[in-house]
Amino acid sequence: MLAGLGVVNSRDEIALPFGGGDFAVRLEADVDAKEAAVEAKVAEHDANWAEADATDAIAFAVSAIVEAEYATLDALLARENAAQLAASSS
Repeated sequence: MLAGLGVVNSRDEIALPFGGGDFAVRLEADVDAKEAAVEAKVAEHDANWAEADATDAIAFAVSAIVEAEYATLDALLARENAAQLAASSS
């Protein structure tokens, strides 16, 4: 009934004008392969950004540790100064 209206019933009917019954299968495989390649490229890009973020976080942490060391030294000097001033005033 639908065939008389030009309605396609299967992949093979679509493929026939394009060179054979396996055209749709080849086309689908090609699309799947290209989609997988794009997904792999996106995943690689995401991994690169994640690695860069990790590197930045490590650099920030190292900087924070250095700042903490300086703050500790400042606190020790301030405590020593306070102790000396307390001892000299009594």
